[in-house]
Amino acid sequence: MSNLSKNTNINSEVISQKNLLEAKKKCGIALAYLKEFSNTKNNKNINKAIDLYLESIQLHSEFSEPYMSLAYISLKLDKPKEAIEFLKKVITLEPFNLYARKMFKQASQNTDDDKTNVDSKESTKDNPTTKPNSFMMKLQQHTQNIYDDD
Repeated sequence: MSNLSKNTNINSEVISQKNLLEAKKKCGIALAYLKEFSNTKNNKNINKAIDLYLESIQLHSEFSEPYMSLAYISLKLDKPKEAIEFLKKVITLEPFNLYARKMFKQASQNTDDDKTNVDSKESTKDNPTTKPNSFMMKLQQHTQNIYDDD
């Protein structure tokens, strides 16, 4: 391996680690907004949390925490199909994550889609939308593209 290749690999690792740290910071801030939403039911807080989780995914798509949190939010907002898509990604990243599998089972029971399968990578395309530019629209757009990066 040439020195240039080694340097490129080292630089890629450093960038990846920096992105992971930044993604973790964003998830920490998002969690604070999520807790505030739980206390106040202020939609601005949930919107900020969702935006931060989506930014975290853009920074490091192999970090499971934002997917898990978005699944939790989707379930709390009675959007089990969206939750299922996020949980599929968590399970892909962490096949032995029992909590994600338990949430997946719960979400699957809350949807009338009989074809729901934890090992399927097929995206749900018929998700209902609430209103244009809403946080659920962001979730749905992201849900439809979760596996495009794979």
